[in-house]
Amino acid sequence: MEGRDGRRIAFPKFIELMANMNSAWESEARHEIQKILAESPYDDSLYT
Repeated sequence: MEGRDGRRIAFPKFIELMANMNSAWESEARHEIQKILAESPYDDSLYT
């Protein structure tokens, strides 16, 4: 999506999918995404 870091769409969808498959996976997915964003935060300026 132009003007937005695509992970803003992908990450919530990934969490939703994990939660639908197994509720325990939702918290694991959230934790992994938090780690990713701590190292590489959203940067919408790259996509303008």
